[in-house]
Amino acid sequence: MKFLGTAKNCLGIQISRDKDGIYLDQEKYISEMLMKFNMDESNPVATPMDINIKLSKEMSPKSSEEEKEMAKIPYQQAIGSLLFAAQCTGPDICFTVNKLSKFNNCPGKEHWTAVKRLFRYLKGTKSAKLKFSRNGNPEFQIYSDSDWASDCDDRRSVIGYVCILQGGAVSWATKHQPTVALSTTEDEYMALSASTQEAMWIRGLELN
Repeated sequence: MKFLGTAKNCLGIQISRDKDGIYLDQEKYISEMLMKFNMDESNPVATPMDINIKLSKEMSPKSSEEEKEMAKIPYQQAIGSLLFAAQCTGPDICFTVNKLSKFNNCPGKEHWTAVKRLFRYLKGTKSAKLKFSRNGNPEFQIYSDSDWASDCDDRRSVIGYVCILQGGAVSWATKHQPTVALSTTEDEYMALSASTQEAMWIRGLELN
């Protein structure tokens, strides 16, 4: 073994430091991804998803002609690339990628338009970083929320949580609840349960 110096890159994640703390970003990876899908010259947008559009399976191709047309579009490749960005340094796109990945087997034009919008959002935020400050709050914090019956296809709720340590996100997730919540109270309880399980798992790492 030999010392190669301070880590600057790991699995596509850039690592930088200054007197305030440590920073993680994927600017290079995102730039390469935008070029791969011909979105490097697109106009940035402020949000990863259009809140006025409810994506559903009803938007999937309804004819063989539409299926052939969509077969030419690299939808699954795009989702795979976006998943890596969301899992490594992208809590802000986690919800959108989770939503779009539902349609991997039957994407329609509206779904692809939503993917391109997400690329446009990344175009404007690719230099954003996760910051872990030495002066940040050393106490472990976790935030959770849910959107009751938001899925247009099965009416299941979507939950999300993010875990914060030293001022930066260390864990995050967005997922569909396993059952249909019958009330907002039940919905919020299941979201809290999922986030508590994550907190206990991380706490176990600290104790070990």
